[in-house]
Amino acid sequence: MESGYQRNEFGDVLIVSHVQVRVREVLKGASSPGEELTLQLEGGTVDGITLRVSDMQSLTPGEEVVLFIDQASNGSKVPHLRGKGILKSDANGRIQGSNLTVDDVRRAVAGSARARS
Repeated sequence: MESGYQRNEFGDVLIVSHVQVRVREVLKGASSPGEELTLQLEGGTVDGITLRVSDMQSLTPGEEVVLFIDQASNGSKVPHLRGKGILKSDANGRIQGSNLTVDDVRRAVAGSARARS
């Protein structure tokens, strides 16, 4: 993870982290399993100054997550609806903070794709 200062679309200077994630499975979209993506997250630490963003979850190396990713106007990949696009799962495939499982999310995404076609 690399963090640095960056100006957002409103002119505010924020600490932003660039996190490398490896795609294990694609539920929808153009990524491929094994591909590495750089995800941009607001927050991080630079020169001993830490910014924590209340609606943005942090990512820890090795954890399993389901990501819903948007492309920002500057071309970077960001979580959909900020931190709501990050669903952390436990070792049993349960989504933290909900009664959903990763399998539930898979089914919902597949059902959404079928409904649109």
